[in-house]
Amino acid sequence: MSTLRIAQMCKKFLENWRHNINLQRIQFFQNQHMSRLLIVTVGTSLLTNRGWNGRDGDPLPDATDVETWLARTNPVKASAETNTLQAIETQNSDHLLFLHSDTPEGRFCSDRLQHFYADVMKCRDVAGRPLTALGYAHPSFSQKGLKDLVQEAIKAVN
Repeated sequence: MSTLRIAQMCKKFLENWRHNINLQRIQFFQNQHMSRLLIVTVGTSLLTNRGWNGRDGDPLPDATDVETWLARTNPVKASAETNTLQAIETQNSDHLLFLHSDTPEGRFCSDRLQHFYADVMKCRDVAGRPLTALGYAHPSFSQKGLKDLVQEAIKAVN
């Protein structure tokens, strides 16, 4: 066998080896999902997008009905929260923290979203926390509510 032929065979072997190593690296990094903490503020769009109107005195709907509706509805249209989480492509490795107002409506929406992302979307860790300064007893969002929001976000990161 000539030296030229041996050199060509070695070159081909090295090219194939590099290609296989690069494919293995790509597969390894694609399988490594970085865990993210996603802090989501919760409003009442989950209710209002279904036609609920608290200002008219509508009672809160049945929790199971809302959870079933949420699982069947396009996330982009279901609520502001699901629309945003859909856009950033929520993954199973994500940790979600839903910050909600300290009201029955805020708690209700947060609970439904927690259920959806824990049980349907299978996110790793899902929790909710009330923003105590955002309730009917605390009328000043700019003085207390915003400060409470920032404090809870900092607690979640630390």
